[in-house]
Amino acid sequence: MRSRLSESARAPAKAATLAAIAIAMVAAARAPATAAEVKIPLTIDYVMLREALKHQLYTAPDGRADLWRGLNECQFLSAENPEFSRAGSAVKLETAAALSIGMGYGGNCISPVSWNGIAEAETEPYIAPGLKLRFHVRDLNLLNPAHEKTMIVGQAFDQVKQYLIPRLETFTYDLNPAVRQLDQLAENASTPDTEARIKAALATVRADPQVTALDDGVRVTIAITLPEFAAPAAAGPPAEPTAAELAAFQKTLEDWDAFLVFAIKQLGETVGDTQFRDQLMSILLDSRYRLVAALAIHPTSGESDPVRALFLDEWQKLHDAVRSAAKRGMLGTRSLEFLSFVSAGDALLAFDQAAPALGMRISAEDLRRLAHIMAPQSTADPLAFTYEEDPELRKL
Repeated sequence: MRSRLSESARAPAKAATLAAIAIAMVAAARAPATAAEVKIPLTIDYVMLREALKHQLYTAPDGRADLWRGLNECQFLSAENPEFSRAGSAVKLETAAALSIGMGYGGNCISPVSWNGIAEAETEPYIAPGLKLRFHVRDLNLLNPAHEKTMIVGQAFDQVKQYLIPRLETFTYDLNPAVRQLDQLAENASTPDTEARIKAALATVRADPQVTALDDGVRVTIAITLPEFAAPAAAGPPAEPTAAELAAFQKTLEDWDAFLVFAIKQLGETVGDTQFRDQLMSILLDSRYRLVAALAIHPTSGESDPVRALFLDEWQKLHDAVRSAAKRGMLGTRSLEFLSFVSAGDALLAFDQAAPALGMRISAEDLRRLAHIMAPQSTADPLAFTYEEDPELRKL
């Protein structure tokens, strides 16, 4: 079965932002019925920052950043392979770089000024107006390929400084798409009353000016003013499910299985690494063993939800596998899509944890939205469930 997804392509979701805001909703639901400000620390990891930087600046062939081009092909400054890390209280960005200031002669370049090495920029992250994370370069070192300081003076150093620093300072990590994605997830996963409450809170989102460099990413603090609302009524006694509820329960399990198969095929077709594919197959098999067990359960409203438990456990395994592959540079040109997919799924986890207080549930539309973030060009229905053999999955 095939159907074109109706929603338009969404901006990449940011896991920490979405999950942290959703967790704030949990705190709000359990708090007294008074307005309050909640401050949520969140971390934007360096892998995500690296991929966003490459997407914005390293757009030349072979993943280069063309920082300067002179009058001929012998005059250039280019960079490649950026990496973020912590340097004390600062964020360090290292990028391989090559500089040539020369002229062509007889089909060759004569370059009295040339350099190949590593540019190491010490930056200070800050929040710019409009919920934008940016970086101010406060020091620049030029290293040789062995990470030893190299003495480049005069025109060469000035050329690197003049063209590299301004380009790095144009890099912007926008937190607004996360808020917009959160709004869409809330619309799908909540009642009209809950949706209005969450939207009112989201309208107050702002960032604290304090930004901190951590070992694994940049710590930003988001502040939200929570609206006044009455505490939810206590749940009634457990009840046996109806036939319609049992059918809906089975459909939810089938949706999850179809979604997981879709995600694993997208990842497996992109990454040829045998170990990574083995991880994906292990996740799928474990999920299907648990799915079969869940189908034998007749849950009541007072019992733990096996669908929720399945999603929580298997999603965390998928999250870890994708993040590990990204750190090893295995995701290629689809890194940003896959990392954004993981980020949005982390937000759904937080929403699911908020469900007892807010009445939210992971919906089929949420899973479709996740799939569309991962594969925006796909026209296949990611929730098309079948008992037939899947030749593409078997090939992987």
